[in-house]
Order: sequence, then C-alpha cells, then structure tokens
Amino acid sequence: HDVPVEWKDAALIARQREAAHTRPEMNDRPSTFGLNAFYGHQRVLQDYCRLPMSLPINGQIQHGWTPEGYHAVIGQDNDENVFIWAPKYAPVGHPRTHIIGAPYLYLPEENDARVAFPAGLLAVPSHGIARHPMAHPWNEYAEWLRDEAKKKSLSPVTVCLHPADHREESAQIFESVGVRVVSPGATTDASYLHRFRSFVRQHGWMTSNRVGTPVFYALHERRTFFTGGPLMGTEPPDRGEELT
Repeated sequence: HDVPVEWKDAALIARQREAAHTRPEMNDRPSTFGLNAFYGHQRVLQDYCRLPMSLPINGQIQHGWTPEGYHAVIGQDNDENVFIWAPKYAPVGHPRTHIIGAPYLYLPEENDARVAFPAGLLAVPSHGIARHPMAHPWNEYAEWLRDEAKKKSLSPVTVCLHPADHREESAQIFESVGVRVVSPGATTDASYLHRFRSFVRQHGWMTSNRVGTPVFYALHERRTFFTGGPLMGTEPPDRGEELT
C-alpha cells in the first residue's frame, strides 16, 4: 500500500517520537499524538501499511465514538493531520482531515480465526478512565445483566471491562452472579483490539448500557446488539433509540 505523504513530515514525526515516550493516560490532557497508542490503533495501522514501529503516524487518530461526538483532541495547529472514521466526524474548517475508517477494520484476519458457533452474551458497559473510574459500584448492572441473559436464554454471559474499571472488587461483583469477567489489557497495549475482537467473536450477542463504539464493532461482526441496563457514573442517559 502507498504510504500517504502526510505521514512522512519530519517535524511532526519528531514531535510524535517525543510524545511516544509519555504515558497519555497519566496526563491531565494527553498529547494528541500520544492518544494514537490508545487501543493499539497506531500499531494496527503501522502493521497494515508495513511501516516500522519507529515511524509514528503523523497525526491524530480518532479513537472512539459516542452520539455526543467522536473522541479526539483536535490541536490548534492546522498543520496537524487528523485521521477520522467517516466524513460526518470531520472537524469543521480543519484543512488536513483524512477519512480512513476505524482502525478495527484494518486488523489482520489471519491473527484471529472466527468461531464456528459463537454463543452467549458479551456485555461492554460504559467505562471510566484511569483518572476517573466509574463512581458507582457495579452491583445493579451485574444483577441486570444476569437477569436479562436469563430472560433471553443466553449463556454463557461475559462482561468486558475497560482496564480503568477492571479491579478485583469489580470482578468479584460480576463473578458472584455467575458472569465471567475479561479485559483486553492496558489501554495502550498494542494487542488491545486483537483481544477485544476475539471476545466479540466468541459470543453471538452483545449489549451495552449506552450507545458507543462497541455498536459498530458488533454490527461489523454481524452480532445481535441491544442496549439496556442501569447507566454508570455521570454520563447522560441514552438508550436504543439511536440505533434506529
């Protein structure tokens, strides 16, 4: 594949190499280039374009989505490239916007064989971040998940917790009601999306208590998706209407 010329700007590459040595989740406002490490997005695109790991992507990658807007921190420098998932998410007036689709679409198929008979329910609830994990205990959501799966005759039941929420006390709450707990690993783990996709493919159904990025992943993998359950933290309420 041809490598976009914008990815080769020497000055911006130097800025990215400097940012690559920071831990974005520990900063009050993560560097825009450091955000590219989230969920392994940078590594996925580097591998797809056959770029060496020493050559960071020259610009900021959109790393998530909710109905309120996509997750990215647009810098004030119009010389900074922005790589987004779809035209509707393009920052207004930004001259260096590039539509590439979600990095999830660039995962190599050979690294993750499809499950012949996926079964059960995978829950991907809304999540906190390293500085601000979910403020409320998971008991109510865990009980709702158990009851909803029983109502729909779905088994086994698994919850995939964001690393910010994957703590021993949280895991014990879910396990006490018969729900298996998994997590894709650290937010900046290069294999994060690979692991997440394997969780999706092991299950026939997916659910979340809000509409967000997992909806796209579920539908791309042709999984049945529904929203429901109590909301966590201080996030605004939204339900399945957005899916229509």
